[in-house]
Amino acid sequence: MTPETFLKKFGCIANAPGGVQRLREMILQLAVMGKLVAQNPEDEPASELLKRVEVEKKEQIKNRQYKINKKIRKIGPDVPYNIPDSWRWVRFADICKFSAGRTPARKESKYWNTGDFPWFSIADLRQGETIVNCKETVSEEAQKKIFKVPPVSKGTLLMSFKLTIGKISIAGVDCFHNEAIISIYPFLKELQSYLFRCLNGFDLNSGNKKAIKGATLNQDSISNILIALPPLGEQKRIVAKVDQLMALCDRLETQQQKRATLVKQARISALDDLSNAQGKKALQTSWKRVQTHLSMLFDHPDDVEDLKKCILQNAVMGKLVPQNPEDEPASDLLKKITKDMVATLKNKRSFAKLRKPESKYYTQMPNGWELLLMEDLLTGSESGWSPKCKNVPRQNDQWGVLKVSAVTWGEYNPNENKSFPPSLEPRLDYEVTSGNFLLSRANTAELVARSVIVPLQSPSKLMLSDKIVRLNFLREDFKEWVNYVNNSIVSRQYYIENATGTSDSMKNVSRQIIHELPIPFPPLLEQKRIVKKIKSLLILCNQLQKQLAKAKTIAEQLAQSIVETITGQSTEKTEKMKAPKSELVSKLKLIKKPGAKVDAPLSAILVKNNEELSAKTLWNTSGLAIDDFYRQLKIEMLKGWIAEPEKAHVRIIDDQGTAQ
Repeated sequence: MTPETFLKKFGCIANAPGGVQRLREMILQLAVMGKLVAQNPEDEPASELLKRVEVEKKEQIKNRQYKINKKIRKIGPDVPYNIPDSWRWVRFADICKFSAGRTPARKESKYWNTGDFPWFSIADLRQGETIVNCKETVSEEAQKKIFKVPPVSKGTLLMSFKLTIGKISIAGVDCFHNEAIISIYPFLKELQSYLFRCLNGFDLNSGNKKAIKGATLNQDSISNILIALPPLGEQKRIVAKVDQLMALCDRLETQQQKRATLVKQARISALDDLSNAQGKKALQTSWKRVQTHLSMLFDHPDDVEDLKKCILQNAVMGKLVPQNPEDEPASDLLKKITKDMVATLKNKRSFAKLRKPESKYYTQMPNGWELLLMEDLLTGSESGWSPKCKNVPRQNDQWGVLKVSAVTWGEYNPNENKSFPPSLEPRLDYEVTSGNFLLSRANTAELVARSVIVPLQSPSKLMLSDKIVRLNFLREDFKEWVNYVNNSIVSRQYYIENATGTSDSMKNVSRQIIHELPIPFPPLLEQKRIVKKIKSLLILCNQLQKQLAKAKTIAEQLAQSIVETITGQSTEKTEKMKAPKSELVSKLKLIKKPGAKVDAPLSAILVKNNEELSAKTLWNTSGLAIDDFYRQLKIEMLKGWIAEPEKAHVRIIDDQGTAQ
């Protein structure tokens, strides 16, 4: 099948969100259902193949190399789907034996990182690849005292069976691995290629009588996984066809990635031209270019965020609405306000050490505008109070303390709070009220100093924390403009350059830095026109995001429907727990030991390490991929085994588990 034929048949699937992965899954489904290649009546049927398996199995039993698992269940009529007459349904343990690995005690340094033997965790596995590289090694002493068996031989199939179920690789070196991975040994070596390529086409949860809890299999459920076994000749044709089609998928994915990169570069270029346009004509030309190519530049809801940032950038540079020479200049307005508020400003506490803002952030101001310090527009500011609180939201009419996340994401979220201790008296002067301008002074490099304005009719009895600053302005009608300026690209750059902290996962800005933020300040009437235009454009952006999200959903549904039609199988819709691509920088503590028979791998590690570890160490010790670690951590926190950290800081992690 050529790439052209492949795309003609399946292009609708491939171009849907996640389409190439869906294609890969469909190829495997068709492969294990007997629908990918034609049957050949001259092939030796699978029943004869199984007779050879039984001969080898008996030989291994005789030599004490294999012990029959008495918990293997008989296969009844209730099988997932019909297969060709020459195929046979088998249990996984009918054709393979397998063994799990171990993790030597971490506190015994003599077992670790000597370079004697590679030791693989799930994070080291690469789906469908032969692996040789690993993060850790174990010693010869660990082999003798802990594993007590020779290393897993080069060429052995490895599969994860906890959290990330079915991640399959081939050991490229003699090695050991952890207890979340099994080594798979087919009774006939000829079966390995089919299992390696097609095992993920089966429902790997089918060995369980009940739904899997906590995304993990056990030895018995692995043994009972249902496998549709083709004749050996057909297996070889299936493997060859799967390899061919997967290679096409790889090429298609590479093309899509290149296209996405080009589109992103084009979008950035177009928006940069828009932001840097000088003069009315150049600005109109840039806007028209964006408008003409809107569907190409913005084909995903997240892409529209770049357009929103560009709108704010143009707004704070004075390019969003025309100037009116009859507007009262900003300097005259500020003189009047200062004159009227002499008594108020006399006792004002100054945090800024600069007398004038740094002009490098705004090299040229439109006529009638002034470049000011944030402090020039304030009567003062205040941060709140953070007593020791329970890390749960307040209930009913209780008092609560706002978390930084209440002011992080562009809109005020009063639900992000902690329950205030009933043994303490709330400080009424720190209560948040409608119209308050709030700004976070501690967060990640990207999110620190984000601001919001508290809307009308907001819940009462919520206090500022010491990580949130409330700014009090000379005039209430300055707030909307300053909020847009504070959240613009230029201000983001200012805060990134001036925030303190050794890690991007937790940056801090002082009140001095906040008060010294450069503020481009237009005439008041122009401010109002700009704010009105920003709001109208952001509404259009939100509508565009909704349309793109709807189109994305329709494309996903269409692709799913086509796959179901081709394979004849419905896709079960299960709610997936989302795990952030981030690393928790905090201590994790055990608060309750789970039962001996409970599957709680993270709690078990904590038990062996004085019931406390840093999150990073626990992650590394678990051997889990970062997303799987978060899933399991959330499960064990919800079960009440691991305490939720009171102050959880995160930093972004890439797909290889490396902190950025």
